[in-house]
Amino acid sequence: MKQKNPFFLKEYSIDEPYCGRNEEQKDLGDYARELKHTVLYSPRRTGKTALIKRVQKTLSQEGAVCIYVDFFGVVSVDDIAVRLAQAVFAETRSRETLFRRAVKAIECFRPITDNNPLQSEKQADTGVELAQGQVSGMDLLESVLRSLGKFIYESSELVHFALDEFQEITTLAKAEQIETLLHDHIHRHAAAYTFIGSRRTVLCRMFTTASRPFFQEAVLVELPGVPAGKMASFIARQFASQGKICDPEIAEQLVSAVSCFPYYCRKLACIVFEYSHNEVTAEDVENGISLLLMYEEPFFEGVFLGLAPGQIALLRAIAREPVKSIFAKDFLRRHRLGSIGGAQGARKKMVMLDMIEFRQQKWWIVDPVLEQWLVKNRVHAC
Repeated sequence: MKQKNPFFLKEYSIDEPYCGRNEEQKDLGDYARELKHTVLYSPRRTGKTALIKRVQKTLSQEGAVCIYVDFFGVVSVDDIAVRLAQAVFAETRSRETLFRRAVKAIECFRPITDNNPLQSEKQADTGVELAQGQVSGMDLLESVLRSLGKFIYESSELVHFALDEFQEITTLAKAEQIETLLHDHIHRHAAAYTFIGSRRTVLCRMFTTASRPFFQEAVLVELPGVPAGKMASFIARQFASQGKICDPEIAEQLVSAVSCFPYYCRKLACIVFEYSHNEVTAEDVENGISLLLMYEEPFFEGVFLGLAPGQIALLRAIAREPVKSIFAKDFLRRHRLGSIGGAQGARKKMVMLDMIEFRQQKWWIVDPVLEQWLVKNRVHAC
């Protein structure tokens, strides 16, 4: 009988095995119960979404209304309004009293449910359509926010919102007005909000700059890395659960290969499990890394479509040679990065996108797999 792979390649599921984060989960849950807003930040693929969904699962089991909204790829003010309303309807539709309250409160939208007979009620997709007139833009968003205030006010339960990739609102037209409008309403809501983001510099500035609406409105929580030993032990146990031997040293090699980023640990372990025999070897891990780079390549290439040649060149240079000063003349010359002015512009953009960071007295690529891919693929910086 084929062994069942205990790791997942698909989007994170709340039911899959999970490593650590007990302390962070408790702290975030306590902040929510106290109606304290929090900012949860860390690099991409380090487990923020997995953590907040587990926090919300615990709160839901206690009777709270937990609403998760993903702002990644948001394109307009209307899109923000739609995502907020849709998330509320999706979360409450399985609880009749709450759902009726949500429908009554959010007057500008009507919920539309995809009644697929192959899906359970909880799995069914919930969309929305405008319920009246041609209201749009800031007026539509204000209407939704006012409606959320009404919904929260009429709820005896704790209401918790998780707004993922919240910093993406800064990319929109009228971003300052949107930020101000969101703050003006959220500030009055008797609910707990967790603002989540992977573009750390942009997100944190929203809450630490005195001139910004959300200044000092939330507790900043930086998500630390999972200890490598803890992750390696978890990986080894998961292999053992399906009858495969993964020696602790091999598990540590696997974890180290992707700098203990939870997403990559899970994906690499999934690949290695699939292609290894009853005992995992160092060669299996090496082959798994090659496959992981191949699987991630379309994503990396997609990211690079939005970057200028000078920015790509800087990423490749840092991947090949982490450096204390990007503007050192020999570094610029060695990697053909052009002028100091051009390098300054590229660095600013890469920091804003959270693609590079200064740690241990040097500039490094944030994503460890992207770093390996850059080293391997010279052509992409040409």
